[in-house]
Amino acid sequence: MYTYIPLMLSPEFVLQLKSLLTDDKDTSFTFMNEKYIIIRRDPTSFISRCLKKSILFHITPKLCLVGQTVDDILNNCNPGNHAMSCICDYYKKYNY
Repeated sequence: MYTYIPLMLSPEFVLQLKSLLTDDKDTSFTFMNEKYIIIRRDPTSFISRCLKKSILFHITPKLCLVGQTVDDILNNCNPGNHAMSCICDYYKKYNY
């Protein structure tokens, strides 16, 4: 079982997340006093973990999409990542 939580974030924090896509040296960040470790990164997205929580980040030409999942299974962030990927693909399809 997992829960998908949309997040309201400051522009500064989103810019920090965006910078993590281009800087391979940074492997972690702090959100709400919790340290998230990046476990997968590619040029337009990354997945990060902190215990049962994951933060998923995807970028389109005009949007930054950020979501958080809370998993009962510690290593399962696939459902939330799939949902975020589908949302990202939808926006990319309409060139947004």
